[in-house]
Amino acid sequence: MTMINLIIPLIFGTLFSITTCEPSKDFGIMILYLTDRHPNDYNDYGCWCNTDASETTDSITVDETDSCCKIQLECYNRIKNMITSPLSDLKYRAVYYDNQFQCFDFEGTPNRNLCLCDLRAAECLKEASSTYNSGKKNIITDNILRWHPEGITVAGTTSVAGVAQNLLYGPCGLAIDSSNVLYISDSNNHRVQKWFPGASNGSTVAGQGNGIGGASDSLLNRPVAVAVDSNGTVFVVDHNNIRVQMWHEGASSGTTVAGVTGSYGLLNDRLYAPYGIDRDSRTGTLYIADYANHRIMAYSPGSSSGIVVAGGNGAGLRDNQLHAPVSVRFDPLSESLLIVNYEGHNVVRWKLGSSNWTIAAGNPHGAGGTSSMHLHYPRDVAVDRWGNIYVADNANHRIQFFRAGELNGTTIAGISAAAGNVPTQLSQPLSVALDTELNVYVSDYNNHRVQKFLRY
Repeated sequence: MTMINLIIPLIFGTLFSITTCEPSKDFGIMILYLTDRHPNDYNDYGCWCNTDASETTDSITVDETDSCCKIQLECYNRIKNMITSPLSDLKYRAVYYDNQFQCFDFEGTPNRNLCLCDLRAAECLKEASSTYNSGKKNIITDNILRWHPEGITVAGTTSVAGVAQNLLYGPCGLAIDSSNVLYISDSNNHRVQKWFPGASNGSTVAGQGNGIGGASDSLLNRPVAVAVDSNGTVFVVDHNNIRVQMWHEGASSGTTVAGVTGSYGLLNDRLYAPYGIDRDSRTGTLYIADYANHRIMAYSPGSSSGIVVAGGNGAGLRDNQLHAPVSVRFDPLSESLLIVNYEGHNVVRWKLGSSNWTIAAGNPHGAGGTSSMHLHYPRDVAVDRWGNIYVADNANHRIQFFRAGELNGTTIAGISAAAGNVPTQLSQPLSVALDTELNVYVSDYNNHRVQKFLRY
């Protein structure tokens, strides 16, 4: 008889979470021991396994396995209604003994109830094992991840560059907050624009609204990327000034939080042609694509120096190197960074703490191209709640969608290798972002506009 003591904190987003698809270790172990299946076998299964309740519009289940997922989700919701703290704060204690699990927290406590939710779901999956059918995976994502091919201009005017508040001039990086407010790095106007949904004009939240650039704290010089926190503070990659600036909402000047104005180098307090940025909302850590140093830097809040978390071994195609990283995206589901190698024509995944990458999109050997397996000078990447990735495939004038773990992409915006300014076309897309409804936004650089592709 085997006895295993499980005292593992629950990570919000267990295998059948209503918000993410990150399996918890404790529930995963229950599944593994009781069903002899890997927990990932149940990812994106049926209508209820590992998806948002908001995307499931009725009570239909496709089989008994799917019913187990529905039972667990409903159990979680009952617990959430009984507590004031997040479900992620709960921990429980379970023991595996004589081929079964037992929950050992006090009767009636939320901790024990959570353990029972997981245990009953795992036992249900065991009993329903004969109904498991791998062909029923991805039913939800296949049906909800579709976009209209014609984009809607939500910021700027097609093919018209200008400094007026209703115009853009070479839009680069995008960020979208939880209210679907759009932030645009208006690079050639040396400013960041804030654009509310449905608005015909933007407002300047960093830099000056008159298109003047410079190196003082109140100016920017070709901002190329932006991140935003829950307070409306923006973090701007000020490319020509070789720094990252933090602008609080309503501020008239910024503060340098990474790099040294006008000074480039390899030291950990320096940057060299920075391009991309992302922020871990849990810790406030900034991840910066340090393009010409071929590395990703991490800056903790208040730190004057960063640490190298990816690359830093010169330019190259080996799996411990980066080749002109132009964008970085933190993926909380996998605790990894998605990094766009501009000169490598690919997107790689670098797990935090690791010494090398794995390929996520494009060719691992640096070959660019127009096929569904290739990218050509990609510029940006976004990731959704399921781990699917979206790539701004710049020189191919398209946005490519890659299902999690797959290398064969699908064009969801633009027309491959055909630049243009009609609603179905893009011209050098530089950034891609998702709103809360999974609509796709694209900074259409040469057309001086931001396009929105509606999900249906």
